[in-house]
Amino acid sequence: MSKDYNHEIGYETLRKDFEVYKKQAPRGVTLAKGGNSIYLQFKTPNKSRSKYQCNCTFSLDGMIDAVRKASRVKEKLETLTSEVEFWQWYDKEIKQREFDEKIRNKERLRCKLRISKNTEY
Repeated sequence: MSKDYNHEIGYETLRKDFEVYKKQAPRGVTLAKGGNSIYLQFKTPNKSRSKYQCNCTFSLDGMIDAVRKASRVKEKLETLTSEVEFWQWYDKEIKQREFDEKIRNKERLRCKLRISKNTEY
């Protein structure tokens, strides 16, 4: 992490810190910045090297979380048995999509209940 905060402010500090955190990512999985998000960049046996969303914002907390997730992806890729299994794991553990789906399903159910209550006379 950058130590010279006297001459840097805000975004410049984050950019310098990001370069440090990129070096902490495991070999084969790198961090990439896109807009206000951090992406993981890696390749699988059947796909070429690409950027994949990991739900990490471009902040110090996001950088720390992205390095942690990069390590988990590296470990999973080393023990890969099937690519389908890997992507299911990635959606659930890294993108945390299963949790998001549960929230969306609850919201849909609440809307249906409200609509059914309003249409009953």
